[in-house]
Amino acid sequence: MLGIILVSHGNFANGILSSAEMIIGKQKYVDIVNFVDGESLDDLDKKIHSSIDKLRGLEGIFILCDIVGGSPFKQSSIISLKYNNVRVVGGINLPILLEVFMNRMSSIDENLSIMKKEFPNTLKEFNLKNNKNNFVKKGI
Repeated sequence: MLGIILVSHGNFANGILSSAEMIIGKQKYVDIVNFVDGESLDDLDKKIHSSIDKLRGLEGIFILCDIVGGSPFKQSSIISLKYNNVRVVGGINLPILLEVFMNRMSSIDENLSIMKKEFPNTLKEFNLKNNKNNFVKKGI
């Protein structure tokens, strides 16, 4: 089973999870990271690492972010470079989250393939094709 971490500006992650669970029921292995006003990027990093640690024993972890290129997406992308089974996707909305929840028993790669096919214009996967060290030094 895949773990899900919802990372967002403000309390968007709480709201979208609440809506999804209202539709398909309570979900296991989900954690939320809210990046709220007054927090630093270091605070955000600590929260993301803590969430990954909570879900580490699962087959894979999706970090689903609200805005591609926003601080939650950037920090999640940088952190994901340290793990083999963590994928980051930005542009999350309720239909995408429902699709992820309904396909959680699939592998992380199968789930990504389904999401890309179903939502080609909506979401963006962080996928580093070049040198990882170069990315960390220069940023996105």
